[in-house]
Amino acid sequence: MQIDGIIVAPDIPKDWNPKFSKLWLDFYNLTGVLFRGIGVIEGSGSKWWAASCKKNKTNPCKAAPLAFTIEQSSAIRVKGLMIQNSQQMHWVISQCDSVRVSDVLISAPGNSPNTDGIHISDSNNVILQN
Repeated sequence: MQIDGIIVAPDIPKDWNPKFSKLWLDFYNLTGVLFRGIGVIEGSGSKWWAASCKKNKTNPCKAAPLAFTIEQSSAIRVKGLMIQNSQQMHWVISQCDSVRVSDVLISAPGNSPNTDGIHISDSNNVILQN
């Protein structure tokens, strides 16, 4: 999958479908896929952060979407992308085998709440390279 442009998430929390409140770009059960390019995945997280209970304890705690998720997949390569300003976690790799990531940039302001870079869980043979 070639990504050379900018993929922008909706920036208004109420625009998200409550059935899929934690998903944005979710890839499931892939084998042998290469994600590459000079593109940007823009999470548009600033309004989510402002409404976060982590920023303001009077706000209710609500789930926010994960920007980019790869689940139950194998033989995946990701090269050269930028993921920025996620609503919550920038990238989740879960229940995968043989994932190689290279030359990926993840960015968010220092005051953004709970914007983990790469969250890897229940996976084997994951290699991160710069």
